[in-house]
Amino acid sequence: MKLPPLADEVEVADFETELVVVVPSRRRAYHLDERWALLVDSCRRGDDVGDLVEEVVSVGGDPDQARRWFIAALEVLRDHGVLSVATGPV
Repeated sequence: MKLPPLADEVEVADFETELVVVVPSRRRAYHLDERWALLVDSCRRGDDVGDLVEEVVSVGGDPDQARRWFIAALEVLRDHGVLSVATGPV
């Protein structure tokens, strides 16, 4: 499954392993830690969720737990206006 793209209006500022994501229409900014930043960067690149899970597993993560977290996190990002809603449900 391909990861959904970011919403067109979203602006992202990179700070090493962390990101700040701004959603202007909601007048919100989110400071993302390393795990959330990995997910948002993967969405920006249009990665496949399977590739993202493999990356986590390669450093010792549990694949089922990682997949569940990423799916739930995608829903949170969509609810906060970070992800494009044009791609349909996560």
